[in-house]
Amino acid sequence: MKRFKSVSAACFLTLLAAGTLIYSRQASEAVTDSIERCIGTVIPSLFAFMVISKLIIGSGAAKLISKPFDRLFSLLLCLPKGTASLFLISNSAGYPVGVSMLGDMIHSGETDKRSAEAMSIYCYSAGPAFIINAVGIGVYNNKRIGYVILLSVLTTNLILAAVVNRLYRPRVIASNQRQNSVLSSLLVNSVTDAGEALLMMCLIIVFFSVITALLEAVGVLAAVKQLFSLGDTGLTILRSFLEVTRLTDLSPNAVGSISAAAAVIGSGGACVLMQIKALIAGKFPLKLFLKWLPVRIILNYLLAELYAWLILDNSLPAFSGEKHIIVEIDNFVPSLCLIMMIFLLVFEKRVDFFKRV
Repeated sequence: MKRFKSVSAACFLTLLAAGTLIYSRQASEAVTDSIERCIGTVIPSLFAFMVISKLIIGSGAAKLISKPFDRLFSLLLCLPKGTASLFLISNSAGYPVGVSMLGDMIHSGETDKRSAEAMSIYCYSAGPAFIINAVGIGVYNNKRIGYVILLSVLTTNLILAAVVNRLYRPRVIASNQRQNSVLSSLLVNSVTDAGEALLMMCLIIVFFSVITALLEAVGVLAAVKQLFSLGDTGLTILRSFLEVTRLTDLSPNAVGSISAAAAVIGSGGACVLMQIKALIAGKFPLKLFLKWLPVRIILNYLLAELYAWLILDNSLPAFSGEKHIIVEIDNFVPSLCLIMMIFLLVFEKRVDFFKRV
């Protein structure tokens, strides 16, 4: 079995290398397009939240933030005491933030691997900025559609939390480690850690975009489209299950795809799954997360159908118009400066480490 996996991986990588040579133009265009999406949407919407989440864990502020909500969340969701801040931040900051916080909690001794694995099931969500601005307004030109998808995602996580916590009983214990009292050191470490994680995420997005472009170039996606009688909307949804930001390629008139878009956002796509796998770096397994992923996708789809019926009306197509440009030039220079700053900080941090060694 191990040999079969090695041979399969070698064959895949060989074909991938050949594809990038034969279809170099498509691969280059995919890299350019994905970099624009990272600079225009991913970095501006995630960086601040990732730094803040690491500051919250590193400073011990998580317990203080959780206190006002602990009683309510414990009663309704059976959430472990002191994890209300984890739930709130992970459902408002973007996919990798919750998983990253769980990894930090394991490192600080606040929870164990099994509990982190269980909590990762519901500490996983796209950020409201992406759902409302990039998809709701940017694709459908209708903020209410963004709210429909956001409500379906949040409700799904509430349901999953209520069920999973009663089944697996995750627990959080008091940390034995002393919190970093030097604010400057904590800030620098939080910025560099978040920057490294964000850079890794963007590189994975770029890589998946190349794979998708090659699959399209060799006709694989066209064959799948013909086999399952998919339209352009269906093909875009299929691409989005590989890389979720491809949802921004949907037609503004494809209002029938709202529930499917919610399902894609609920899953995060293969690219996001690779990101969180890399982020946790073996700190805890993802077997339970993957086991519950189909339930998440189905719940998101059904709840989006329900909320669309309750919130949207029959005149919805009249609201659709031309798509807004998501990647704004105003985001380019700040994001580029941020990347350069992160690189310098990480470089300086590693040089200092080798000097001490």
